[in-house]
Amino acid sequence: GKGLSVILEGVRLYVHGDQRDVDIVLASEAQQPEAGALSDEFLLAAAEEVYGYCTQFLIQGEGLDPASMRRELDQLGNSTVVAGAEDLIRVHTHTPQPQAVIAFAETLGTVTQVNVQDIDQQHSEILQKRVSEDVGPIAMVVVASGQGITELFSSLGASVVVPGGQTMNPSTQDILTAIESTSAPAVIVLPNNKNIMPAAKQAAALSEKEVEVVPSITIPQGIASILAFNIESTVAENQEIMNEALSGVRTLELTRAVRRATVNGLRIRKGEAIGLLDGELLASASGPCEVIQALASRMASGGISLATVYWGTDADADERNRLAESLKDHLPDVEVEMLDGGQPHYDFIISLE
Repeated sequence: GKGLSVILEGVRLYVHGDQRDVDIVLASEAQQPEAGALSDEFLLAAAEEVYGYCTQFLIQGEGLDPASMRRELDQLGNSTVVAGAEDLIRVHTHTPQPQAVIAFAETLGTVTQVNVQDIDQQHSEILQKRVSEDVGPIAMVVVASGQGITELFSSLGASVVVPGGQTMNPSTQDILTAIESTSAPAVIVLPNNKNIMPAAKQAAALSEKEVEVVPSITIPQGIASILAFNIESTVAENQEIMNEALSGVRTLELTRAVRRATVNGLRIRKGEAIGLLDGELLASASGPCEVIQALASRMASGGISLATVYWGTDADADERNRLAESLKDHLPDVEVEMLDGGQPHYDFIISLE
């Protein structure tokens, strides 16, 4: 940005009538940051951003309207820039639907110089390189989504957190890359989702390192497992300890139905709150608090003493407060702890211990 700062300084001096010369001092090579270097804070804060595809092209035609085009493209993407005139427009946007953007542009004129790049893949590769060189003899690779949940796993000792979860399954190659990026000779993988388990096992089989997959299928199981990890134990011993730990926690996931369905005898309407206890859909109601009421007896049957609630991106403060009160009303002997998970798709993930 040095060149831009010099231009702006020149503008400032001109506006104020200052004619003096400006000394341009460039940073020495030793002072310049490494190309592409990003802080840990930025990477962690942006871990769950969805960037999509960087899509750029030119449109040639007649009577083109940049302002109207920008309004349309804002519905299909973000970071949208539309510049030009009536006969030639340049477009830049980040979108999960590059084909739709290009198809729209082709209705307006001739599209040329198309350039589409997968930013999510680039972002994932950068995140996977964010690994400490001093991880000890055993590293842990965890799959998770949500800034708060990602931070929690990192603070508990995860060497790499691979972005992923419900509807966002990382590939075998993503997990293998994370495994190989650690300097440890042995790795334990926590998939935290049953749909990710096959990719985790395949990645473990492909690696030349000693890799074991702990079969965690929910975020609470993964947290319970990583808490039980002992750096002084072997991989085999840790696998046994962590397997035992995940069996001692139950998981309630609260989300919204995306369509009408009949499951386990429940007639579910689109938009209703639904509750999955240990992966089984057992209740639907008008809201999360009503689901808690419907499942209270099932939740209490295991003799739980602690309910840790991870709220998601779509849960507002009022809803969080109501849910906490509902848990306290229906499970009066249970301590309730509320944490910002930041996860997508699930309004609340509740760990029952």
